[in-house]
Amino acid sequence: VLVDEAYLQYSDQPSLIAQVAQRDDLIVLRTFSKLYGMAGLRLGVAAAHPDRLRELASLGD
Repeated sequence: VLVDEAYLQYSDQPSLIAQVAQRDDLIVLRTFSKLYGMAGLRLGVAAAHPDRLRELASLGD
């Protein structure tokens, strides 16, 4: 499950980022570009179970 929380600040729903340690099928994306008005700068973060993050990191090899 891939959750994009780019516009979370406009929602009353809680973030799912706290659940990534317990769920190996969850990836939560966040962006700093939209939140802080840095449209020209592509800066974000992916939060996921450590096993999933290792798997994602190996895709760049």
